[in-house]
Amino acid sequence: MPDVVQQRSRSDTQERPAPKGLITVEGLSKVYETRSGERVLALRDIDMEVREGEFVSLVGPSGCGKTTLLKIMGGLYPASLGVASIDGKPVTGPHADVAMVFQSPVLLAWRSVLKNVMLPGEIAGRSRGDSEQRARELIQMVGLAGFENKLPRELSGGMRQRASIARALAAGSRILLMDEPFGAVDAFTRDVLNIELLRIWEQDRKTVVFVTHSVAEAVLLSDRIIVMGTRPGHVIEDFKVPLGRPRSIDDMAAPEAGLAVKHIRHLLTGPAVGG
Repeated sequence: MPDVVQQRSRSDTQERPAPKGLITVEGLSKVYETRSGERVLALRDIDMEVREGEFVSLVGPSGCGKTTLLKIMGGLYPASLGVASIDGKPVTGPHADVAMVFQSPVLLAWRSVLKNVMLPGEIAGRSRGDSEQRARELIQMVGLAGFENKLPRELSGGMRQRASIARALAAGSRILLMDEPFGAVDAFTRDVLNIELLRIWEQDRKTVVFVTHSVAEAVLLSDRIIVMGTRPGHVIEDFKVPLGRPRSIDDMAAPEAGLAVKHIRHLLTGPAVGG
């Protein structure tokens, strides 16, 4: 079969504007090779940027490469073509400025909430006193005060995800990459966690890239939404959310929020999804 990824021409590259974001993705494509040797194009020619302090969501149908794109930004997967950069420097592996939160909270079962949140400080070689003080501050921030000595199995799913977010924040990274972190909890808990995440983001102002299947969740949380079409994953639209900040769940009743959700759903069900 012909190559599924083709190099852009020199003129196309020269016409691209200079990167302005903290995170930039330029001409990025990703090809997987199956065990049978078949080459599968997962992402095609992605261009996007995320400015410092922004909250940007990636939405799109299952299998469109949202998680793959997130992991390339985080240095967990290499790009096949193009580049993802942080502060103008290509990402070639896990980056000190990046922390990740996954759909399943990957907590160490034998460590308490406090010791789980202290882990990034231990890895970074910080003193025990400094690591513990910061961990306690973050546990308070995410609403888990009083649960410091509980083991993960003694917490609800939502509480475990709060602990996972606190641990990611404890790394001190400027960038937080979140892969459907609330996808496994019930709708009510999800609303509560979204409001908590908004509160934490307003307080800490990390740069966040957030993968979700929920259009309403993306509208509630985001400054911008990158709408992606089905495989090979490609950008349909870079949508600016027409809501001010700070926000609450009540903002989703505003006409602007309803129109935004309707617009993005239309993009995801129209012919552009297929490219």
